[in-house]
Amino acid sequence: MSATVDDIWYSCNFSDAALADPALGRIEAQASALFFSPGSARMPVGVDLLACAKPTKQDLSLLVGQASSWTLLFPES
Repeated sequence: MSATVDDIWYSCNFSDAALADPALGRIEAQASALFFSPGSARMPVGVDLLACAKPTKQDLSLLVGQASSWTLLFPES
């Protein structure tokens, strides 16, 4: 089964994101990568995003969006 655009997750190295937006430097010590769900990757974020495998929910936290997003993004949890 091949992946569709809606199945592809994206990530960026946190140090790259911090360079793009100095305000992100406040949480640099708490994170090493930022993950973007397939839908959010369509928004301009000001950094280069790399396609990646879907992360596991463990050790992630939701920085932007509604809490109900968890059940949509991780229905297996």
